[in-house]
Amino acid sequence: MLLFHFLDIRLAGAANGGDPLSFEFIPPGPPSRSGGAAGQSWTIFLDGRIDEGAAERLGDELARREIESARVFLNSPGGVLVEGMELGHLIRRRGFSTYVGRQGGNGTEALPGSCSSACVFAFIGGVYRIALPQSRIGVHRFSSISPADADPDVVQVISAAIIKYIKEMGVDVDLFDRMSRRGKEQILILPEKDLQQLRVVNAGRLPAEWSIKASDGTLYLNGAQQTSSGMGAISFSCKDGQVLFRPIVDVNDDAAAAVDSVVRHSIKLGSWLDPLAEAVEPMNVQDGHASALFVLGQDQISRLRGSASVGYAALSRDLTSFANFSVDTGGYAEKILEFLKNCER
Repeated sequence: MLLFHFLDIRLAGAANGGDPLSFEFIPPGPPSRSGGAAGQSWTIFLDGRIDEGAAERLGDELARREIESARVFLNSPGGVLVEGMELGHLIRRRGFSTYVGRQGGNGTEALPGSCSSACVFAFIGGVYRIALPQSRIGVHRFSSISPADADPDVVQVISAAIIKYIKEMGVDVDLFDRMSRRGKEQILILPEKDLQQLRVVNAGRLPAEWSIKASDGTLYLNGAQQTSSGMGAISFSCKDGQVLFRPIVDVNDDAAAAVDSVVRHSIKLGSWLDPLAEAVEPMNVQDGHASALFVLGQDQISRLRGSASVGYAALSRDLTSFANFSVDTGGYAEKILEFLKNCER
């Protein structure tokens, strides 16, 4: 990265003119009725050309305002590559989420935006990365406006640094290949399918984790996924030829009354919501988690085999949602089938 500070590294075709990156800080609103994080996070709008020193200016403002949690909206044609990466590092260290969007007329509303070139490197620094509908994300080839850009060794070092950064952010390195395919003045607008495949966007969901383990003679299949709404976790187990389902819900210290108000429990199998039979272990709260145990029916087990996700939903007496989450099963189909096969033995 030190090499970048001796070169004005930009992305080919990126905007060199226009207003430098500006910041607009919206303080947290009042806490939500449920006590969720919506009332605890700042909203930050970044708009304009990513100029030299942008990351340092943003870091200074974050420190001055003592901002610990934020949603960062990006609307930029690009600019200096190293600053885009520095912004991404800053955003990731802070644990912020990023969005492609721009500030609306009322100051707090977010509208569709555009993020191209160096902006993409800032965007992928977000832990959770979301593009508002109709927003555009585009990539360019990098270039240098110094004479050193003709040196293939310099190009190789820069390419390696970009690839390393992309990997660190948890994005598919094929993103760099997409950049390299474009001509000097061309921009590639990535379609939604490619953005998801490359993990440039993650819809506010980190990758799910599944594991199979045996304990005290019982086989367990455990799944968990961290999202911008919190952690969702489930556990399946085998007993006497039955498949048991245990959802695990994060709750606060005042959850007892909410747990008592639940009138309907359902398993979520993809987009299918299927009511569960009466719990064999009623829901209880322990160590900040609420959980219950249910026996799955044969139809539910069959749907589980090919479901793209599995989760849990609970409806309270006042028709509000006590819990609603899913854990993705993509990439773990064989593990789930292996567990169910062992349950049938």
